[in-house]
Amino acid sequence: MFTLKTTNVYVVSGPDMLLIRRSPNDDNKPQWWESPAGHVDIPCLSLDTLDVRREALRELSEETGIYATPHQLEHLPRFSSPRHIAYLLNVPSRKPRTTKACGAGGTTPARS
Repeated sequence: MFTLKTTNVYVVSGPDMLLIRRSPNDDNKPQWWESPAGHVDIPCLSLDTLDVRREALRELSEETGIYATPHQLEHLPRFSSPRHIAYLLNVPSRKPRTTKACGAGGTTPARS
């Protein structure tokens, strides 16, 4: 048994990756850009478990407001170890909604 200490989730959408910036008052790496991550301290028998995925998602939602399900995460073993686990969350890109402009043949972005 080992204790997993940290998780991080790389969130990508098409060619874009989400990075968050640490607070200027952060004791560890102030204003550092990074993927959403957090401390978890979970006793584990194996690395990629449902509990570990839930903790990674809890950290992700706390830091970004992004919610996902455990099966949406892809484990990245190359970037993981018994003390740290990394996941990829691929979020489909959303194309802007369009509407037909009155009397015109083109489209214009819809307003929300």
